[in-house]
This record gives sequence, C-alpha cells and structure tokens, in this order.
Amino acid sequence: IEYTKESFKENNNRIFFLGADKNRSSLIQSLKQLFVQSGLDCDVHILSQNTDAKYKKQFSDILTTQSLSYEEYLAKVESCGILLDIVQTGQQALTMRVLESVFLSKKLITNNPSVKKHAFYHSGNILVLPETINESLIPTIKEFIQKPFTPYDMELLTCYDFHHWLTNFDV
Repeated sequence: IEYTKESFKENNNRIFFLGADKNRSSLIQSLKQLFVQSGLDCDVHILSQNTDAKYKKQFSDILTTQSLSYEEYLAKVESCGILLDIVQTGQQALTMRVLESVFLSKKLITNNPSVKKHAFYHSGNILVLPETINESLIPTIKEFIQKPFTPYDMELLTCYDFHHWLTNFDV
C-alpha cells in the first residue's frame, strides 16, 4: 500500500461496510438508517447465508450473498470517504478495517473505543460511536462528516505497517 496524503477526497460522504453478520445485523441496519438521515450515501451490506424468511425480510436492505475478492473490496473502499467498523461484543483488538482507514486515508466510524488509545486516533478522522445508538446521534454524525480529514504523518504510519510489526514481533 502506498501512503499518500492525497488519497482522501474532500466532501466524500460515501460510507462503506461489507462484513459477515456475526449478530451485528440489527445494529448495522439501525446505523444505516441514521447515516442516511445524516446525509451519507450508504454502501452498507452484510454477507449472510441465513435462509430464514423472517430474517431475510427484516434485513433485506442490507443483506447480500455476494462476496468480493480483496481487489474488488479495495475498489469499493477507494470509492468512499468513510469506512464503517463494527466489532463484535467484547472485541477490542484493531480490525483490518481500522488499519485500512488509516493507511488508505479514509475517515472511520467505529464502535470500538480502544482506537482512542492509539497514536493515529484523531477525532476529525475517527468517530467512536456511543453504546446507545438512536436518533440523538444524527447531529454528531453530521458534525463529523463536515470536519476536514487530517492526513496522517508518514512517520506515524510506518509504526503501524507490517514491516514494523514484523520487526518488533518477539518470537
């Protein structure tokens, strides 16, 4: 991945998420509705093989059975300005989606409060969702998408790249 400050396109209000259900469908559907009400263009989908008719009907606007190659996934990421990261209950480790947002200069909306502990955290680039998701969040989302993206310093990025991680991995 090439690190460039120019990767982020100003005024790009498109949010992208593609991931497995992992009991997140209800939360993701609620968030999608809030994002739409906040003025975001949503490309938010959950991969599911669930064949239950009630489930399929309830979540029809976010369900997909179509997976993407990583190359196709990255093309989707490139076409947006914001990535959505929804971790499973109890998960605190960084996901690939968080690192993709940092290295590809994308804003991030996440429910993982542990991102605030990392040197790359910047409130203009990363919105950490509260535990309670409801319509009172709309002004916060609108404010976040209006903030300009602050490019990351190259020195900071190298601290999180694979080569640095591998060099500091103690076996």
